[in-house]
Amino acid sequence: MSIKYTSGLGHIYLKDVDKPLADVQYNLMETNSSQYTSAKWWGEITSSKELKPAEYIFEAEDGRKGSVVISLTTPPGRKLPKYRYLVNGRGSLGNLHNKRGQKKPGTF
Repeated sequence: MSIKYTSGLGHIYLKDVDKPLADVQYNLMETNSSQYTSAKWWGEITSSKELKPAEYIFEAEDGRKGSVVISLTTPPGRKLPKYRYLVNGRGSLGNLHNKRGQKKPGTF
């Protein structure tokens, strides 16, 4: 199993809204799937906007998207210029379309 590191600028969306909720800088780690494990991705994002710990849609700089759970690493309630979050991907990081090119249910 190999680990791929990527970083860049991306966006966070609410699940059913096509307008970005926040612009983020990200550092991600990704693994490929094997016959024994599925592909996984996780990492850290920073944003000038405070986000509540929840499930969102993450869009990477290259257009790949995926469902992500965000947890806050900066103490809540502190007003800072940048907030740091840990992210754990849910499912694959790719395009959120099915094989016919149609949007999957629950995506924008």
